[in-house]
Amino acid sequence: MALYWTIDPAEGLVSVVADGAVTGADIDRFLADLDACGAHGFPKVGNALRADAATVSSEVLDLAVRFRERAAAVAPGPIALVLGAEVFRAFGPLVGALAAADRPVRVFDDPVRARNWLETCRKLGGGEAGIPQALQLP
Repeated sequence: MALYWTIDPAEGLVSVVADGAVTGADIDRFLADLDACGAHGFPKVGNALRADAATVSSEVLDLAVRFRERAAAVAPGPIALVLGAEVFRAFGPLVGALAAADRPVRVFDDPVRARNWLETCRKLGGGEAGIPQALQLP
């Protein structure tokens, strides 16, 4: 398995790391855990800096569809994605699907900046208003 996650109900945060190849089975387990913990509304930080872009790209459309389906049923929390350039290209459909839902989504190249942005979202109640532009990638 190349997808690792922590669901922290006390902090109200989901942290996900993709390392190497990500499979549909990895995604199924992740989404099942989100369902079991009622964590779809939690802010999420996903770090895919070490993901294998070639294998990730084959699973991204499926993940995008599933996140969209769940966003229709549960108020989704903000998502910060940490991606390298190659993985960013593979994640294009997912980023688009996530952004289409009523939630803040940002892409970063640094995990610390991603977490700082999520904390800003949390302080502002999850909305877009007032989120500092300096924390967004161009």
